[in-house]
Amino acid sequence: MALMCQGRLDFESIELAHLIRMGDYFASELEALAPLEASGLVAREPGAIVVTPLGGYFVRRIAMVFDRHLRTERAHEQFARLI
Repeated sequence: MALMCQGRLDFESIELAHLIRMGDYFASELEALAPLEASGLVAREPGAIVVTPLGGYFVRRIAMVFDRHLRTERAHEQFARLI
């Protein structure tokens, strides 16, 4: 929600609210941001992710990286295709 509403996600606020370490808990998600960062849609700052002005047009796609339900659905679809 922070990415979509404020265009910025501060790690400290998430870490304190949920007692996690962003780099550990969201390691795969942070890695998945690399192509979006290379495209200029997001920028990483020390302890934060910032949506760029261009990324504002694609903010839903950026937030999807962190959507647990989408990851579950994709895993299920891939399993279903194997069967």
